[in-house]
Amino acid sequence: MKVMLKILQLLIKASIIFVLFFVWLRFYLNSIWQVFALSIFFTIILLIILSNYQKNKTAKTYLKTKEQQEAEQMFELLIKNQDTNFFYNLLKQRNSNTITHKNFFTIKTQEKKDVVLYPHLKIQSLNHDNLLEILNKLTKIKKDKLIICCNLYDKNIENFITQFDYEILILDKYTTYQYLFKEYDFYPELPIKKEKNTKTKFKELLSYSFDRNKAKSYFFSAIFLLAISFTINTNLYYCIVASLLILCSLICLIKPTTKENKINNIL
Repeated sequence: MKVMLKILQLLIKASIIFVLFFVWLRFYLNSIWQVFALSIFFTIILLIILSNYQKNKTAKTYLKTKEQQEAEQMFELLIKNQDTNFFYNLLKQRNSNTITHKNFFTIKTQEKKDVVLYPHLKIQSLNHDNLLEILNKLTKIKKDKLIICCNLYDKNIENFITQFDYEILILDKYTTYQYLFKEYDFYPELPIKKEKNTKTKFKELLSYSFDRNKAKSYFFSAIFLLAISFTINTNLYYCIVASLLILCSLICLIKPTTKENKINNIL
């Protein structure tokens, strides 16, 4: 069922992009076959670009705007204070068998598995050299799973961590917030700041205007205007408005949802 929904969503997205290119190319090319072929070509190119863009999204896309800001502020606060003790207090909420070491913590889970949590409290992204340094520190530590919490990390280390005989899970500031802070309902305390209501209202207006449920309305409105444009001599204005509606529909489809992608039993 999920596969069918993904295919349907891809077809809708492709049709919206195709119509957009088709409308504008027909103003510059006389051959309908050239317009058709180029529209398909540009649609495929744009779909590939959008696909790569969405693959690079982290759990940030599953957090609300306010939560994203909190995740950034909370991890910056932990880095500023070098507060590794916070992670110990978090783990003790559910894991009584938590042992503190110099730079990390070990947990014996109820399933008798050994888990190591390593907070990498640095502003810089976790890179390959940093990871090797951490692994060297933990060489003599028994572990079935290693969890590293960091601000950001280089994507090229994702393939490297699959080579080990134990599980390595790297959490950036957004996934740390989602899978640890929210899961344990335990957060670093932030200074209270008053936000201007006008900013919140503007964000809410944008969110409402480009809600995923409105994609169909924008798309069918554009199709209606395009159909009318064929019956009018000066149809350029109809095509411009229709193109804007198609762009709005595409933004609605691309816009990330706030649905959580939850990982169970992270510890």
